[in-house]
Amino acid sequence: MDLRGFLVRCHRLQRNYSQEGLCRGICAVSYLSKLEQGKVQAADEIYQALFHRLGIVFQENEEWLAVWKEKLQELASAWFYGEQREAFELEKQMENLLNSPLCVDALLIKALYTKEHADKPLASASVFLPYMQDAQRFLYHFLCAGQALQSREEQTLSAILAQLQEAQKYGGWSILYQMKGDVYALMGDYSQALHHHLKAYDLACEEGFLPCMIDASMHIANCYSAMHAEGVMLMYYERCEHLCRSSKNKQTQAHVWYNIGSTYQQWGDFQKALPLLLKAYQILDDTFLCCHKLALLYEQLNQKKEGLRYVQEMERQLNPHGADGRREIVQFVRYRYGTAVDAEVYIDCLYTLCDTSRYFHGFCQFHLSYLIAALKKKRRYKEVMKLMEETKFS
Repeated sequence: MDLRGFLVRCHRLQRNYSQEGLCRGICAVSYLSKLEQGKVQAADEIYQALFHRLGIVFQENEEWLAVWKEKLQELASAWFYGEQREAFELEKQMENLLNSPLCVDALLIKALYTKEHADKPLASASVFLPYMQDAQRFLYHFLCAGQALQSREEQTLSAILAQLQEAQKYGGWSILYQMKGDVYALMGDYSQALHHHLKAYDLACEEGFLPCMIDASMHIANCYSAMHAEGVMLMYYERCEHLCRSSKNKQTQAHVWYNIGSTYQQWGDFQKALPLLLKAYQILDDTFLCCHKLALLYEQLNQKKEGLRYVQEMERQLNPHGADGRREIVQFVRYRYGTAVDAEVYIDCLYTLCDTSRYFHGFCQFHLSYLIAALKKKRRYKEVMKLMEETKFS
């Protein structure tokens, strides 16, 4: 289908033109109607005359289009491969790109590089769905799922899976299975999460897509951690660490140490956990969760004086206007370092930290043992049994 007819219709409606007013002296009203619906493809001269009347310069220069087609492909590849790129030039050329055959690609790439409110370029792109090719449809539905995953209050996880299923109709790339695995992990379904992460890893190997190979290895290990399978967990964490060294990805390498340390901490093996968490703390850019684990670990080792520095570091990193759930995490740690562990506010705080609609499933599982211990201390066994049944806690 020819995009030009659809663009004529969009600009005509934006400028409040009637079909009669726009096409007078150019073509018949019935012909314009068919042209706007994509039922006919007009001669180039008719499109040019219609755009001229609308005050639009439609970009048809083949050299310019070739240059920007390549640039958009480079921006897409850079994003998927985790390379940092600036999209200033894209923003400067956006008006020209939107009035060109590359308008759909431009909107989708803009959504990739929009850190906040990516829903706006996606909403603009949605009107072009009937004109999208398979690769564009894949990217559109993949981005919609990713956007929904970032703001989960608006959509359920099952709705996000539905978007990914729609994307799968148009492509079966590794990143799709990786995101599906992420969603299943958030739902606490580690069997399905593991299945999709393993598939993502295999496909990423075929594609030569190293960032996804690293990410998939990490998540496979996380799944085995949730299943208490130490040997195979360590095997995949070691694979992830090896791949990180190959790519010189120090941040992900530090996340590996953090994840292994957190797992050992959750399992009660504090001596194995401590050096790994300290090593991760030295490298991670965002140390908040690492400080959280270290503060609790030192409290568990009866070394609160040493752990207090990490509590203070967490407090320094709080955003005074943020609603990211960090304040409740700090409050919980403060309760552990104070005398409120027998108070009702301590249990209320833990119920908040075990709410899977607010925090990741693994994070909630980590705090569940604290909540169950607090409830047992209060002899609230009915609540304990209910929690253990709902969460399959063991």
